[in-house]
Amino acid sequence: MAAKEKLSPDIISTALESGHFTDEGLVDTMMTFLAAGHETSAAALTWTVFLLAKNHGIQDRLREEIRQNVDGLADKVDAKKLDGLSYLHAVCQESLRLYAPIPFTVRDSLKDTTILGTFVPKGTMVILCPWAINRAHESWGSDADDFNPERWMAPGQANSGGAKNNYANLTFLHGPRSCIGQKFSLAELMALTCALVGRYRFDIDKDYEVRDLTDGIVAKPREGLKVSVEEIQGW
Repeated sequence: MAAKEKLSPDIISTALESGHFTDEGLVDTMMTFLAAGHETSAAALTWTVFLLAKNHGIQDRLREEIRQNVDGLADKVDAKKLDGLSYLHAVCQESLRLYAPIPFTVRDSLKDTTILGTFVPKGTMVILCPWAINRAHESWGSDADDFNPERWMAPGQANSGGAKNNYANLTFLHGPRSCIGQKFSLAELMALTCALVGRYRFDIDKDYEVRDLTDGIVAKPREGLKVSVEEIQGW
């Protein structure tokens, strides 16, 4: 009998081999990837399309990079090839900065502590708001509210966007309670954006703004996103 082809390691087998998960813990972790990751990824893609539809120059430059490096939808694209698309990476990072799928989260103080000299007693609920922190002019400069992928393109800024410290970007949070699916989510967004922008052109009224968001944990347009889509031949 021919030897079975060795498959690339997947999330479940890697977690099992690590020995760090109980069966129950592994099930909970997988549900986090599948359930929580689905809605947040959908929201991230929605906001990315929204930003690209309003910024045709950025969209055209991104499409050019994609078509120069990926032969088409049938082309096998692995993580290495995706990582090599620097402008795609910058566009997705900038979209996630401006429109973090989860706009705020909370933490409970487990003991008396201080934050920047302010006393925080045990049991206090602390609200963290990425939509505010990710746009702070003190950290990101005067163009903090602008969609500017170039901030991620300068030497040494691919992971920071030029912010003064890591905590200026709280899309995935930081520390032991940071998002477990951060790398997976970014790779997924890059792959989907690559496939869509490589094939289609997105357009929206320049003056259109999203005025109303859905209720709940994940932020996305309540009425959906209405854009015009045109297929671009040759890819």
